[in-house]
Amino acid sequence: MQFGGIEGDVRAYICGDSWWTEKAPALLDPPKRQKGAPDVDKDNKVEVVYTAEEAKPGADATLNGAPVLGRCPIVRLNAWLRAFKKVNAAIIELMDEEMVALLARMSLDDLGLNGRYFLTNQAAADWFCKFISLQMLSTAERLDTAHFDGGASILHMGLTLWGRRRLYLNLADPAKRLVSSAGPAEDEWVVTHQRPGSVYLANLCAPYHQVGHEGEDDPDDLYDAPSGKSYKVAIMFRTSCFGYARARTTSTPPNPKQVFEIVSSVIHKALLCNRFCLPTLQDCLEQEEQLRS
Repeated sequence: MQFGGIEGDVRAYICGDSWWTEKAPALLDPPKRQKGAPDVDKDNKVEVVYTAEEAKPGADATLNGAPVLGRCPIVRLNAWLRAFKKVNAAIIELMDEEMVALLARMSLDDLGLNGRYFLTNQAAADWFCKFISLQMLSTAERLDTAHFDGGASILHMGLTLWGRRRLYLNLADPAKRLVSSAGPAEDEWVVTHQRPGSVYLANLCAPYHQVGHEGEDDPDDLYDAPSGKSYKVAIMFRTSCFGYARARTTSTPPNPKQVFEIVSSVIHKALLCNRFCLPTLQDCLEQEEQLRS
């Protein structure tokens, strides 16, 4: 697992996209909500899912049961993601090559549909950070249910834009559960604090984990909607891998087990032996120019 933080000018660049003032309010104001967007849940959380590139008909229609609303309309977020892929292209390509070399030794029957997917789709172009989940939450303190992620999070990247969160990871004993609403005991779990600009990259299928949202944020750290309300905003980037096992809360790894183990081992090696870099503002501007051309 890797942690980092985008530079202040890069965060300001993403948060300065006109989408946040012109389109985002429609997700938060029920009478003006976009068609197909999920309802606000009882804890005042809105989550919508987009794709980073053009979606494939049928194959990318849903993620964890939520409808995919097409290509992400936040141009500067798309530019940042494209820049991230570009500055880490060598690592992603090597990871892809190692996966394919190992999986190619298996029979088509043993690979199954989930395994064959890796042989016909490239990491950078097709499945890495394919889905973009936009989460907007009220400022109320909340503690999400602890869980294992499904196959879409085999290489998962989280970016906090507004507000503060705590990511709890149980790396030793997944049988242990919470003992209080305040969150897991720190001697049993690894606790990481996510602030505006924080980024993490990990295989979230592996650790039992959960997220806590702090209730007392600095007002300057929050997204201010035209309605006058403030929100926390986080972006979750997920893969399009293991399309038949993408569930968010699951207790068993995706199938086939051997495919999952091979892919996990290659990702573990990539995260352990390489340092993924975060793009600069200039990297983002170059990608935005290409997107708008």
